[in-house]
Amino acid sequence: MKYEYKLLNYIHDTLRNESVNVGILFYSPEAKMVRFGIRPDLGALKAIFPDFSQKHLKKYLDNICKSIEEYQILYRTQLAIHSEVDDYSIKLLPHDASSVQWGKQGSGYADDLNEIYKYLMDRFVCSRKLEKTNHRPDSSVWATFKKELQQRQMLDWFKPMHINLEGFSAEIPYAYQNGSLHCLKPISLDMTNEDMILEKVYKTKGWHDAIEENNPDKQFKFYFLVGRPGKEELISSYENACALLRRDKHATLITEEDATQLPSLIKNASHH
Repeated sequence: MKYEYKLLNYIHDTLRNESVNVGILFYSPEAKMVRFGIRPDLGALKAIFPDFSQKHLKKYLDNICKSIEEYQILYRTQLAIHSEVDDYSIKLLPHDASSVQWGKQGSGYADDLNEIYKYLMDRFVCSRKLEKTNHRPDSSVWATFKKELQQRQMLDWFKPMHINLEGFSAEIPYAYQNGSLHCLKPISLDMTNEDMILEKVYKTKGWHDAIEENNPDKQFKFYFLVGRPGKEELISSYENACALLRRDKHATLITEEDATQLPSLIKNASHH
């Protein structure tokens, strides 16, 4: 009999491509069979995502399970209401911008549907070992520069500030007004591959350009506080990314290795 399946992904960080398969929807209209399997060790996601909320994810999974239970009551007594797993999965969980999304799908034929379901569950959902990632977030890069500002008694100068961004209120977490508006932007380029480094650089530049364009009455001075990747093979990509960020005439790039220079640069710029 024909079967179809679709994987359910928990997407922790789209930019870093950090995601884990947490479930599988198994569907056979011919056999009137619907099964939804969930990864048994959801709590282990904290090993790779320290800020992971199991409660948040469980809410999504519980809603899917409840919908399947309600649907099966009809499904046992009626012909197939949805002919494809795509139709059914969207009914259960529509596409949106949440951290839980449907992913890869496939189909096939099997005599023993229970056996093939178990095989797919083991292969796609339960097989990945949840090992801690070493990618550093922006907050880790910020900690290096924060220490330098604290030592010079300048950290209290910087406060969160909300500004206009294309009709929305956007927050600059570390801003200081003294003539120009000095804005600190920690950027970790400790990414998985070259494409992700480039994507983050262009996202940063777009954020910066949008702020300036939507606030023509303000004079900005940006400081890109950049952390390098842990993989040596990505250092060349990192250097190219830094070169792109340095082209911005209204921004100063400072690497973690040069973090001691930040307080002096801010003081010198404040006096002009």
